[in-house]
This record gives sequence, C-alpha cells and structure tokens, in this order.
Amino acid sequence: MLATGHVVERTSVLTDKVAVVTGGGAGIGREICERLAADGAAVVVVDIAAESARSVADSIMTGGGQALAVECDIALVDEINRAIGTAENAFGRIDILVNNAGVRHVASILDETPESWSRTIDVDLTGAFFSLQRVLPAMTRQGGGKIVNIGSISGMRGFVNRAAYCAAKAGLHGLTRQAAAELAPLNIQVNAVAPGYIETDLATYSEDVVAAMLTTSPTQRRGHAAEVAAIVAFLVSPEADLITGAIIPVDGGVTSSVLIAAAPWRANLGTT
Repeated sequence: MLATGHVVERTSVLTDKVAVVTGGGAGIGREICERLAADGAAVVVVDIAAESARSVADSIMTGGGQALAVECDIALVDEINRAIGTAENAFGRIDILVNNAGVRHVASILDETPESWSRTIDVDLTGAFFSLQRVLPAMTRQGGGKIVNIGSISGMRGFVNRAAYCAAKAGLHGLTRQAAAELAPLNIQVNAVAPGYIETDLATYSEDVVAAMLTTSPTQRRGHAAEVAAIVAFLVSPEADLITGAIIPVDGGVTSSVLIAAAPWRANLGTT
C-alpha cells in the first residue's frame, strides 16, 4: 500500500517469491527493490556498482527482509549468466525479473560515437533481452513468472540529443510485446513501465530546465520513484495476472497530450 509520503507498509502479497532487479543500487531501481521487499519478496539487487547494491541489500535485511547483492555489468552476457545463476543458487527459484539497468548518453546524431551508441544499446536493450532469456528456465520449471521492463517515454516520443537512448527504449518496448506473446502459454507475463520526468538523485536539473520540462506535462509536476515502484509492484502481483504486453506510462500525461500554451482552444478552467 502506498501511503502518504510514499511510505510503504509491509504486506505479504509476494511472500515466498524471489525477485531479481537489475540496476537496483540507486534511483528508481532502489525504490523498486525496497517496495518488492516490503511486499514480502526476497530481492536480488543486481548492479554494476557493488557498494550501492550492498547498501540496498543491507537496508532491506536491516528492515527484516531477505536480500542479496550481486555485482554485474548487464552489458556482458557472461556476467548476466553468473548473476542469475547466483540468484537461483541462493534462493532456489526466480519468480520476478525487473529489467531496470540503463544508461543514457546525451549527444547529437552527428556527435554520437560507435562506443556510446553500442554501450547504450548493450545495456538498455541487449542486456535486458539476455536477462529475460536467462530467467526463463527457472520460470518455466515453476509454472510461470513476471517480467517487467523499465522503458521510458523516450521510447514513445522523440527527444533531441538522445538517439541511442530513444532507439534502445523503443526496442525494449517492442521486445516487451513480442515476449508477452511468445511467453503467454508458459504463464509468464511481460510488461513495461515507461517513466517520464521522475525526480531522483541521478536525474537532477536546474530550475529553468525543470520548468521547461513541466510545460509539456498536464500534471505540472515531476514524479517520484516510489510511484514507478508502485506500478511495478502491481504488475508482479497476482492481481495483474491478466495483464501482459502492456506499456504503461508513468508520466503525468506527457505522452497522452500536446500542450500549446497559446492555443486559442486552451481551456480556461474555473470560468463559465
């Protein structure tokens, strides 16, 4: 349950479930790890930053939950295999995968380099695919599972100077739909969450940049990582068993509308 101030009360909806969260050491990933742990899951915190992963795992265990930190560069298939194998060996099963690990390189199309392009695609798309592939044997043996890919509104709209990131996230959305169709007979649901302007320690901007961003948002505010985690928690719960192949924006309406401040049809609310 998401309470005032985004404090999550511990529930038992995910008791006996094991969740692997990539990029779980900070930002949205950390919030997802803490939310799934609060809902009763044992959480495997996978991150390239070992110290950050340990910090999240330690926090969960201090609060009475079960957690394991695993260092992994999600762009390397051998490391993915090792991380997933470690999780399975530690807990005996894998019920949930959240593909959250991601990088975002900002450059114009002319300035994009082969190295920055490849790194973005390798982490944001290829790493997600092979993580998904690697958990399938465990989920198949168990008779089902839940996979949530953390996409982005950048995969739904074009953003200047983000060619690799937009391409990777659009690809991740496509992979979500394809995997949902192929894995449905195995009782494995695959969905994606597409965050918009989310306020985290890793996404800090100047006041003027934030003000400009919010001119495109009907709700006129940035979101909180806990709001993204709440949607993930729902999608991996039994209540979402009929939902698969969905791309759910958590963006305050940014992708659902076009706002033009000077438009003559702009509503003047509160008048008759």
